Amino acid sequence: MLKGLRKFGRACAAFLSGRGRSGPPQTKVAGFVRFALRGKLRFPPRRIKRARNDRLKRLSLITFAGLILASNAYALPPGSVVSNQASVDFINSSGLNQAFTSNVVDVVLLPSPSSSALELTRVLQTGTGAYVETVGPSACLQGGAQVPLGNPVLSGGTIIDPTIPHQVAVASTYNLGEPIFLRLSDTDQNFDYQMIDYVTVFVTHPDSGDSESIVLAETGLDTGIFAGFVPTAAGAAVPNDCILQGAPGTNVVAQYTDPGDALDISTVSAALDPVGVVFESRTGTVVDGTT
Repeated sequence: MLKGLRKFGRACAAFLSGRGRSGPPQTKVAGFVRFALRGKLRFPPRRIKRARNDRLKRLSLITFAGLILASNAYALPPGSVVSNQASVDFINSSGLNQAFTSNVVDVVLLPSPSSSALELTRVLQTGTGAYVETVGPSACLQGGAQVPLGNPVLSGGTIIDPTIPHQVAVASTYNLGEPIFLRLSDTDQNFDYQMIDYVTVFVTHPDSGDSESIVLAETGLDTGIFAGFVPTAAGAAVPNDCILQGAPGTNVVAQYTDPGDALDISTVSAALDPVGVVFESRTGTVVDGTT
């Protein structure tokens, strides 16, 4: 019996760590939990005595705690709290029913690992974009503190509310003076399905040496998509002033590193006022026949 419980305990641990073998282990686990909770699991007195009562009791509690945790945690969203309390009853060596209950253990579920994808975007004033979603709010980091950014001003002077959905298109060129919008997909940063989460993206202008740390907000509850923006201007670099300074014909680079996975890095770049190219900033399309 003790050997069997050990084997079953290892199977539970494998299930919880994602190392289960073929077949639907969650079905078997849930079935065994129901069987145990109905009080149908009994250990013969001679087995209890031979296994040294205390060792068997401890192992039983640990095994059942793992079973209940596995069955409860299956398919729950990130941020869910799973409360577990294991119990076991058996017939002891004196032939009497005996029961033990463990302490309560609360476990907060974390999201599964994911790969990030970073894009530079533009809010369209006309036409249809690739996404319809919020583009903020946004903030920049100054001395470790978050400084909220004001509502972005698009080309032509239109001020938009970043917290309502907009038509958004992927962009590779910008006019100096218009905001650069950032969009990150990384579901493992969605830590709580009931709250808006945040990530930080670093935006740099290699030629001027300017750099800004921009905080993006999740576009909604449980989306794993984050959006924000940084204003741009022509002129000399002033790092960490919440405005990215640059010059025509140069590039801007945005980079994100997953805080929990240093190997998960997303980098994207765009041109600022590219020489010889004129484009419509409201739609992002190149204007033919102009230089």
